[in-house]
Amino acid sequence: MTIGPQDVRHALEQCQAGRPDDAERLYRGFVAQGSFSVEAMAPLGELARSLGLGEEAAAWAGRAVRLLPGQAEGWVLRALTLIAGSLADAGLAAAQRALIIAPGSASALRAVALARLRQNRVADAESACGEALAAQPGYAEGLATLALVRMAQGRAAEADTLFRQATAGPVAPAEAFGNHAALLARLGQDDEALERAERAVALRPRLASAQYLIGTLHRRAGRHGEAAARFTTAVAADPRHREARLALLTLLAEAGRLQEAAALGDELQSLAADDAAIALQLGGLFLRHGRADLALPSLRRALRLAPGTAQGWTLFARALRGVRPSAADADLRAQLVAAFSKPGVDPADLTAAAAGLLAADPAAARLLEAAADADAVEALLCSGALTDLAGDALLHVVLTGAPIADLDLERLVTAWRRALLRVTANPSQPLDESSWGQPWLGLCARLARQAFLGEYVLAESGEEAAAVGRLDEAVRHRLTLGQPVPNHWIPLLGAYRPLGSLPPALMGHSWPEDVRALLALQVVEPQEEAQLAAELPALTPICDDVSVQVRAQYEENPYPRWAATGLREAPLGLSDILHGLFPRTWRPATAWTAPEVLIAGCGTGREAIWAARHIEGARVLAVDLSRRSLAYGLRQSRRLGIEGLSFAQADLLELDAIGRRFDLIHSVGVLHHTADALAGLRVLTGLLAPGGVMKLGFYSALARRPLQAVRAIAAERRLKASPDGIRRLRQDILALPAGHPARAVTTSPDFFSASGCRDLMLHVHERPTTLPWLEQALDGLGLSLLGFEFDDPAAHRLYRRRFPEDPDMASLARWTRLEEEEPALFGRLYQFWVTRRG
Repeated sequence: MTIGPQDVRHALEQCQAGRPDDAERLYRGFVAQGSFSVEAMAPLGELARSLGLGEEAAAWAGRAVRLLPGQAEGWVLRALTLIAGSLADAGLAAAQRALIIAPGSASALRAVALARLRQNRVADAESACGEALAAQPGYAEGLATLALVRMAQGRAAEADTLFRQATAGPVAPAEAFGNHAALLARLGQDDEALERAERAVALRPRLASAQYLIGTLHRRAGRHGEAAARFTTAVAADPRHREARLALLTLLAEAGRLQEAAALGDELQSLAADDAAIALQLGGLFLRHGRADLALPSLRRALRLAPGTAQGWTLFARALRGVRPSAADADLRAQLVAAFSKPGVDPADLTAAAAGLLAADPAAARLLEAAADADAVEALLCSGALTDLAGDALLHVVLTGAPIADLDLERLVTAWRRALLRVTANPSQPLDESSWGQPWLGLCARLARQAFLGEYVLAESGEEAAAVGRLDEAVRHRLTLGQPVPNHWIPLLGAYRPLGSLPPALMGHSWPEDVRALLALQVVEPQEEAQLAAELPALTPICDDVSVQVRAQYEENPYPRWAATGLREAPLGLSDILHGLFPRTWRPATAWTAPEVLIAGCGTGREAIWAARHIEGARVLAVDLSRRSLAYGLRQSRRLGIEGLSFAQADLLELDAIGRRFDLIHSVGVLHHTADALAGLRVLTGLLAPGGVMKLGFYSALARRPLQAVRAIAAERRLKASPDGIRRLRQDILALPAGHPARAVTTSPDFFSASGCRDLMLHVHERPTTLPWLEQALDGLGLSLLGFEFDDPAAHRLYRRRFPEDPDMASLARWTRLEEEEPALFGRLYQFWVTRRG
């Protein structure tokens, strides 16, 4: 028996009546029988399309238009399958062919409307819908398509009405229910959206978009098991549905099933090999879940596909934080060099990776091997074995970006600096009079930048000190007499001593670009800061004895000194930031459009600049004891073009006198340096506006126990917080056996700058605290914990595993128990957010 169109239409009626299983059994029977009339081809294609069998529908459509080119029904089907396959231009041509055969066909006009909508020709799509509905009033699919047009026009209420009309009849298209559900979900009407989406999949179980939407709605409601099942169904219905795959692997990652998520991610990337956005999403997802190893390949792929993506560079740098490759990788090298120049990247995040790649260079390996032998390093230098390395682009960017928090790189820099000084100012020969060209001049300038960023914390032998003295004397003598100074003398001297104390004639010379850039850093910028420091307003007096001592420390050693910081392109609302950090505990009491922000203890301004750039509409007041620190931050903010930020000198303990209230107060790493941390916290609480929040940071007494060994060494050897005392303390620590508790400080970035070392190991006043103390303090001040903030999500994962009964993760008692089990959990600093108790 030959299958005719009337047989197929009976199966279509089963599908339209909500019995897709019956319809599919009939369809499979037709296909198995294998005998069809030519006129049945288009209806068979429509049946396959209604069952969600897109590829089979396209095949039937191709046969229909080939065997019956004069039949409009086949061309309409052909148009719909092409449009569904994202071939809007070809779909439009097929629909127009149908109109030639059957002018005024409502189904053909509707296909034209869909194609034009895909082409973003919204007005043309609206016109075609109007013609379709004029030709067939009440045409359900025409009404549903016009609803899509209204959605594209932003007219959601009209779209809602049209979808309801399209689905009101006894025979309603599955897509209309599904698209209506998507609109309702967008409007926040989740319950009805779920009901409509379920109606869609009852008519067409393989409607992947509706299955995906159902999964999304379940996930939004916290029903993760149901969500995963629906995402799985969506992927089975349409293996190329990227959003469903991404949603499913996100659920897997959130459940801690990261290897399964990674496998699904590999499948997704094979389907979207040229899609940078998918690679970026995957990289960001794995990074949020603490798996930089899984994130990095996706992020590198995203940057290869779309190197102009700012977020990609930021995430790439974060994924490399602390990662030290052990083998050469030319592609990673190139990406690292590029990353150092991106405004959204913190150069400190890249130091470990750069150090690993540089150590893998044969010339660098030879230099490191010989580093302790001054004669051997000088011989390497003079032999030309280091010339290529001297011009290495990666070496140059890592030396200029931030203090190099890596012991191997420090050894390399120290050895190279010493060798360059030796060949210039060896006591046994006159000062080298040559005017070095590249790469040596550029290397000297970058070594000087690095030394300045680290505040000359590098070890220096007696021989070097004598040679530097001779070099300094020679430079001063020539400048005073107006005589020429060899170009390389200036950066070589700047690699050991700041250049700002040299005679003013220094700035009158015509120097090469590398030297001019160094002088801007070491001479011009400090002069600007000195002028700014004198002009800064003072909001409060500074009378407390401890505050006076702390101010003196930071006037001598502003902390931290930084050259660049990662800044996002677009700011976020403060409430959005809090919801991202604490989705379970943050309940906004107010909508901030222009939040007032206080940075209490801003130091050199990084957090203040971050707040002003990243918090939408923020008006930021940054205060600190130290004018020199404030001036550094003010200069950097002007360089970066930051608006809505003002700096002023003030004592946190006196801030209640300024008569202002703030929506956000940020005070991290400050209160434990005051005479009375509880009194300081009471002052800040009094400055908090209704509904406001505070981000606080206190040293953990438990995590900072290893510092006791460091301070014991400093006390025993009578080492003071002077430049020489800090250098000696560092070298004494580096000389200790590997297992000594004091060696733990060498893993801190603070160990690699003078101000960092002083802040870490020799602070004038420091009172670490405990979580029980914090719990009592917060309770007494009427503050509620929103949650702790960590750079590494592993801490939150550990808490969830240990205390699954507390999904809010806001119990200080439980965090106390966890820290007792894991003393290094907080990384020496508790960082957390609080708000007033409701």
